[in-house]
Amino acid sequence: MKPILSRWALVLDLKAPLPDLLYQVYNHTRGEDLPGFEAVRTFIPPNFESLRFSCHSLTDKRGLCLFLHEALFNVGKHAIYATRLNVICSAEGRWYRLQIIDNGPGIDLDTLREGQGTRQARTIAHQIRGRFDRYNDPSQGTICELTWRKRRKS
Repeated sequence: MKPILSRWALVLDLKAPLPDLLYQVYNHTRGEDLPGFEAVRTFIPPNFESLRFSCHSLTDKRGLCLFLHEALFNVGKHAIYATRLNVICSAEGRWYRLQIIDNGPGIDLDTLREGQGTRQARTIAHQIRGRFDRYNDPSQGTICELTWRKRRKS
C-alpha cells in the first residue's frame, strides 16, 4: 500500500506504528495556518499510546490518519475563537475512542449539512466496524468522535 499524501504534502509510511503516524498527522495539521487555530492557546498534547499494540491493517491506519486530519482541519476551519484544542485517544474495555474536542462556537445541529468530511468519517467508521459522532460539548464547543472495537491479532 502506498503512503498517503495530504493536501499539504505530508507523506506517511503506513508500516510505522499507529501512534507515531497519528502524532505526525496531529503535529502537521496543527501547524497549518488556519483561522480556527489562531486563538488557540491551549493545545493539550495527545497521547496515542493506547494504540501502541493495537491490531490495525494498513487500510485502517490510513483511515484513522485521515479521520484525525479531517477533524483537526475542521477545527482550524470552523472553530473560530476557540482557545483550547484537546485530542483524546483511549482504550476502554473492548473499545478504542478517538476524540477531537474544541471550545469554539459549537455546531448548529439544525442547519448542519453532511459534507465530504462527514461522509468520509462515516465510511472510515464503517470500514473499521466503528461509529462516528459529532456533537456539541456540554460546556462549549464541538466533540468529533470515532469509536471502534478492539480486534484480536490473527
